[in-house]
Amino acid sequence: MERQHNCIGGKFEPAAAGEWLDNINPATLQVVSQIPRSRSEDVDRAVAAAKTAGQGPWSKSSAVERAEVLERVACGIEARLEELARLESEDTGKP
Repeated sequence: MERQHNCIGGKFEPAAAGEWLDNINPATLQVVSQIPRSRSEDVDRAVAAAKTAGQGPWSKSSAVERAEVLERVACGIEARLEELARLESEDTGKP
């Protein structure tokens, strides 16, 4: 079974407590993956990492540079549209 991880400071990792929650497709009641059971410690680490990241190159980039990055993100989403739609359907239980 696939386990998802928290993304904190650009690194994917499980919750500090090592606990997992089942991610269930509500239409089929099948477990489609597991997600970290994050606690306040994980949230605190994520907030600290976000504050640090907010002071980095992104905050100093121009609107044009940010738009270029967001355009690349949009292209990446479009390239994987079918896969992302299937995953969202499994997650919500909707066709």
